[in-house]
Amino acid sequence: MNTVTLIDPSTDPRWDKFVQDHPFGLICHLSAWKDVLVKCFKHMKGYYFVLMDDTGENIRAGLPVYLVNSWLTGKRLVSIPFATLCDPLITSNEDMKLFFDAVLKLSEEQKASYIEIKSLKSNQIIQDERLGYSDFFKHHYLLLEKDPEMLRKNFHRTCVRQRISRAEKSGLDLRIAEDTPDLRSFYRLYLMTRKRLGLPTQPYRFIESL
Repeated sequence: MNTVTLIDPSTDPRWDKFVQDHPFGLICHLSAWKDVLVKCFKHMKGYYFVLMDDTGENIRAGLPVYLVNSWLTGKRLVSIPFATLCDPLITSNEDMKLFFDAVLKLSEEQKASYIEIKSLKSNQIIQDERLGYSDFFKHHYLLLEKDPEMLRKNFHRTCVRQRISRAEKSGLDLRIAEDTPDLRSFYRLYLMTRKRLGLPTQPYRFIESL
């Protein structure tokens, strides 16, 4: 079926199952992420576009976008806020074209100034002359599939390994946070770090809700 419709993932159990089964599905696509954003940020509203299969019962493709109404940047549509890595949940370029038609219509209705659709693994199947391309942002990640000592040997000797050794000798105690006081201690460090880097901070309730 090629009709784009809207669903509410918070009340439709088919959405989370679809995300879990999709090769591009991540935690930020799940209904719980939407619940956190809606709870913590009153200036955001989520729209979950879907395409159904031939039976009309199961979701075969999906694209969440959020209308963000900011006093600083104005109105914009983003897929997905606070998700640095995410993709449209599609399997073909045809799916993307149908979704983008729907997003453009929503943009016109809401008078949004621009549309931002993030991608990582789906780049090869997103081909649309109406879309611009930006690779300004960089993502750094580490695959944790090797023994820790093997990972350590792959790190740069002076930039990373020496600093790890220095931290180990300094008497730092590393443990997993377990309660609210731990979370508040983390949040204080988070605020200090973001301030030092000149970056805006998310509110405590956002971290707590996650």
